[in-house]
Amino acid sequence: MRNALSILLIAISVLIFTSCSSGMIGQVLPTTTPYPLIDTPIPTWTQLPQATVTPFPTATHSGDEPVLTVDATPTPEPQPTTGYPNRPEGVLDWTSGEPFYISQYDRNWPTIDDGQVHIYLSGGKYVFEINTDARRYIATDSINEDNFYTQVEINPVTCPETAGYGLFFRLQDGNNYYALTVFCNNRLTVYARAGGDLITTPLVDTTLPSNLSANENGVHVIGILALDNVFTVYFDTFEVAVFESDLHPRGDIALYAANPTYETMRVDFDNLVFWLVR
Repeated sequence: MRNALSILLIAISVLIFTSCSSGMIGQVLPTTTPYPLIDTPIPTWTQLPQATVTPFPTATHSGDEPVLTVDATPTPEPQPTTGYPNRPEGVLDWTSGEPFYISQYDRNWPTIDDGQVHIYLSGGKYVFEINTDARRYIATDSINEDNFYTQVEINPVTCPETAGYGLFFRLQDGNNYYALTVFCNNRLTVYARAGGDLITTPLVDTTLPSNLSANENGVHVIGILALDNVFTVYFDTFEVAVFESDLHPRGDIALYAANPTYETMRVDFDNLVFWLVR
């Protein structure tokens, strides 16, 4: 009897323990540890300022162009000279008097050697040697006029096809001028810069007549007649372009050469003459 009672008590205890254990297991849920929040920044795009391009003055621009700068200011002294050959017939009446300014490039112009560009006086010529993708202009710093005829003699000793030479005129500063460029492939352009911005539409974009050659070794003469807002361009006494513009009323004259290639360019300038037109 006592053994049967003991067995019954043990059985009841097991049932109670099992029942309690099952309830505890059912209530214990796994705890979830969340992944840490990762602060992933959302990229914000900052608009870069529009590139300021100073293109080589042609209708087709390629690559970056360095800003044209004056490396030095010459102080040439006008020299009396008699006889001025190679003037176009259309300007003879305008140039019957004595010139306002003359430079024969035998003194007082700066020598420049910066690795890319070598500019120096030699034998009465002002030599521009430009080696690698560079350009220079040098102004007289003696002229600030409106109506004029000016001409300069140029010998393109070595002239890569896309290189060019010419004159800046009515030059007020490095941000305001007209630029005449005669390219060694016989192309001729005139561009204007105003307020630092290049006017991308050319005032002139033409090709020299077949009887003229811009890259032939020998002396060539480029000339510009400015009458108020009307300009006439001459090459070797031939009229090659006429255009109108009101951007710049007066200014200086500068020699100019540019070489966008990695070949060597050499041009020799001589006999810059400037007449006032009244």
